[in-house]
Amino acid sequence: MGYIGAAYLVAIDDPITEITSMTNAALKVGRDTQNLIDFGTTDNKIILRVNNVNEVELVENAFSPVTSDGVTLGTASLMWSDLFVASGSVLNFNNGDMTVTHSSNALTVAGGTFSTAALTATTGVFSGILKTDDATDATSTTDGSLQTDGGLSVVKDAILGNDVKLLSDSAVLTFGADSDTTLTHTDGSGLTLNGTNKIMFNDASQFIQGASATVLDIAATDEIELTATLIDVVGNFTNSGTIISTGVITANAGVVVDNITIDGTEIDLSSGDLAIDVAGDIEVNADGGQVIFKDGSAAIAELSNESGNGELRIYEGANYLGFKTPALSANQVWVLPDDDGSANQYMKTDGSGNLTWASASAGVGIGLVLALG
Repeated sequence: MGYIGAAYLVAIDDPITEITSMTNAALKVGRDTQNLIDFGTTDNKIILRVNNVNEVELVENAFSPVTSDGVTLGTASLMWSDLFVASGSVLNFNNGDMTVTHSSNALTVAGGTFSTAALTATTGVFSGILKTDDATDATSTTDGSLQTDGGLSVVKDAILGNDVKLLSDSAVLTFGADSDTTLTHTDGSGLTLNGTNKIMFNDASQFIQGASATVLDIAATDEIELTATLIDVVGNFTNSGTIISTGVITANAGVVVDNITIDGTEIDLSSGDLAIDVAGDIEVNADGGQVIFKDGSAAIAELSNESGNGELRIYEGANYLGFKTPALSANQVWVLPDDDGSANQYMKTDGSGNLTWASASAGVGIGLVLALG
C-alpha cells in the first residue's frame, strides 16, 4: 500500500516493471502525510519531510536544510564515507564568518582562528602570526610549547623572554653574513672565539683578543682596572710604561730593574740586613751636599760638601771627629802606613803622598793638632 497525492490510496499487488514518467503539480510521494517527498507545495523545490517536519529541500543549484542549523549530516554512529567537492569549492561557516577555500594544492582558512589540538602537515605557510598560548617551558628538544625536529630559520629578530640553551656538545654560535665570527662550545672546558677575533667594549679600541696561539691581548685607550683582594700573576711580568702603586709592592724573590726613581723620602727594610751588590761603581748623588749615616735618629758618619770643600765627620755621641779638604788645584792622595807605629812616633810624608811612622830626633818637639767639632 502506498501514498500518492493528497486523497488517493492505490493498492498495488503485483510488481511494477516499468514507469516512464509520473508528474503532477501537487505531487507528494511518501509513507504518509508526515513522512514524504513534497514536489507540489512550491514550484521548483523538492522538500523532504520526516516525522511531520520539513527537514531538507532541493532547489536549483542548492541542497540545504529547510531551517538554518536544523539538520545534521551524519551521526556519531552513522557517518558518511568520502566527500568529493569540485576545485575552488568553499566550506562556509555561519554565512561567511569563516571559510575554507580550495585552490590548486591548497586550502585557505579565512575570517578567524583555526584551532586544533594537533596538526600534522608537511609544509605550513602563514601570511599572519603563528602563535601558541601554551605556557609549557622547554627543558629538552622534545618538550616546550613549540617544537621542531629540524632546523629553525628566522629572517628577522628573535626575542626570547628567558634562557637560551644550546644542548649539544660542540655547539657553535655563528655571527655575520659570511659566518666570520663563531663561539664554539668545548665539552667540560668552555667557549672558544675563533681565529684572532676580538671581544670589544664601547668601541673597537677596547678589546680582549687572542692575538696568536700563545698571546692574549687586553687593550684599552686609557685604563684597565682589576679589582680584587689579590691579583696573582703566574709567570714573567713585562711592563713598557710606568708602574704607579698607592700601596706596598712586595717582591720576596727580589726586584731587577734598570733604574729606580723614588718620589718619597725613605727606603725601609722591615728586618734583616740590606746588601747592595753591584758589578760596577756605586754613586750616591745628594743635591743637598750631605750623605748622613744614622742608627735611628743618632748620626754615625757624614760626608758633607756644603761649603765647597769636602768633609768627613765620624760621630761619637753628639760630637764628631772631622777631616776637611783644603782648596786643591789638583788631586791629592795620601797613602796611610800599614801598621799603627810605635809609642811616641809621628807620621811623616815623603812628599809623594806616602805617609809613614817616624821617630823624632832628640831635642825636636812635634805636635799633632786635631780639630774637634
